[in-house]
Amino acid sequence: RVRAATKSPAQTPTYFSLHMSIWVAGEEDSSGKPVATVQALQAFVDQFCGENEKEEIQCTVEIFGEVDVQSTTGRLSQLYRFQYSKPEDSADRSRAGVWRIAAKRIHRGLRESIVDKFGDVLR
Repeated sequence: RVRAATKSPAQTPTYFSLHMSIWVAGEEDSSGKPVATVQALQAFVDQFCGENEKEEIQCTVEIFGEVDVQSTTGRLSQLYRFQYSKPEDSADRSRAGVWRIAAKRIHRGLRESIVDKFGDVLR
């Protein structure tokens, strides 16, 4: 704890990453829900944060790893990284602990909304 309190702002991480695995819809999927692509997820995240968050936290979405095949059913899933950060010009960018809590709150809300929009989330 002492070391953490004495870190300089240059040593403090400027982003916080969380992950989410989402089932990949195949041609046989007739749920009518849109397919979760990086572009679709990024647009959804941007809209969600714009409508629901007072915090000035940015989120970028990227694919993390390869598509995974579930061994018993053959169903596909993809792991995505959600990277939360404060804008470069943010005055409180060094208060990482405060905005990490906000990022976790945003991620929980996103997870629930992504299930509604795109379907099942694994983890």
